[in-house]
Amino acid sequence: MKDDAALKDFLFEWAEQTVTMTINDQILSQAEWLQLLADTKVYEKNLEQLANQFKIAANNCHRLITFIKEYPWQPEQGFEILLENLKNYFKTYQIKFKTVNAENGPTPTHVIFKVLTREWEAPIRFFTAGDTLRIFEFLKPLEKYANVYATLQVNDRGNKLPVNTVADLIQNIFNIGKPYMTIQRYKGLGEMNPDQLWDTAMNKETRSLLQVTIEDALEADNWFTILMGDDIAGRRAFIEENGKFVKNLDV
Repeated sequence: MKDDAALKDFLFEWAEQTVTMTINDQILSQAEWLQLLADTKVYEKNLEQLANQFKIAANNCHRLITFIKEYPWQPEQGFEILLENLKNYFKTYQIKFKTVNAENGPTPTHVIFKVLTREWEAPIRFFTAGDTLRIFEFLKPLEKYANVYATLQVNDRGNKLPVNTVADLIQNIFNIGKPYMTIQRYKGLGEMNPDQLWDTAMNKETRSLLQVTIEDALEADNWFTILMGDDIAGRRAFIEENGKFVKNLDV
C-alpha cells in the first residue's frame, strides 16, 4: 500500500465482502451494507479534511459536528450562549474561552476543552464556517444508523464489535479487519526485504515516483531547521502544538 489512503480503501473493500452488520438482530442486506460503506467512506474523508483544516483531531472534530447539529449557533447570539451549550453537551469537560484583547475588550478566539490533564481546543470560527456546515450533507445518510443496537462481525466468526454511533462505525470498520492482517510500516528502504524493496521502489511497473520541488527556499529552510536543525526550542514548540495529530508514531 502506498499510504494511509490506500490502506483505508483496501480495508473498506475487504469489509464489503467479509463483514456483516446486524441491527436489532436483523442482518443488513448486501446492497444496504455496500451503500453504508460508501457513505461512511465519503464522510470520513471529508471529516479528515475538515479536522486538518482547523487543526482538530478527527474524533474531536466529529464530536463538535454532532454538537453543532444539536446546538446550532451564530455570533449574534453571544458567546455566553455558546459556552453554556458546550457545557451542557460536553459534561465531563472543563470548558473555557481563549481570548485576545480587542477594542471592545477580551474577544474569544478558541474554545478550550480540558479533562484531568488532557486538553484540546477548537477555533470559534469552526462553529460557523461554511466547510463545517457543508459536512452535514455527508453525515445525513449515516444518522439512521446512530443510536441503535448494532454490531459488526466477520462472516459469523470472531467477536462482535458494537456500533452505537457514527464514530464507532468508522473506527470499527478499521478495527475489525486488523486481527486478520499483518500491517507493517516502513520509513526507510533498509527496513524492507528484497522482494518488498523491488515492488515498492525498484520495479517500474509497480513503484510510485514523486517529484519534489522547492518553490519557497526560505520556507523549506525554516521547516528543515524546525524538524532536523539545531533549533531545539522551535522543534519542541512544534511538537507540543502538532503532536496531537500524530496517528502512526514509530519510536
